[in-house]
Amino acid sequence: VGYAVRCLDTMNEDLAPVLYNLGKQHVMPGSRFHQKYFGVFKVAVIEAYKDTIGTELTAAATFAWEKLFDYMISILQLGCNEMMYEKQILTEQLGHPLQKSVTHS
Repeated sequence: VGYAVRCLDTMNEDLAPVLYNLGKQHVMPGSRFHQKYFGVFKVAVIEAYKDTIGTELTAAATFAWEKLFDYMISILQLGCNEMMYEKQILTEQLGHPLQKSVTHS
């Protein structure tokens, strides 16, 4: 989140590639990640800000944070979706990725 704030002026150039690749990593083998968790993360962080900052967190600031998280989540989801698509194509071309090739004599 700190990096995202530092990149506010260059989000598409600097932040988007980082988030995109991070999204792709959430689809790696063994990952039990579901994209619905992105929304849970957003709500949890906003609630933590409210608990920590209290009444000093204005409605406008909350809105700004929500928009930043929406942007971040959209790019993370693009990375996830791209990796899922790549995995689907490989599976269709090569068969199940964990399936071993068996030769019969």
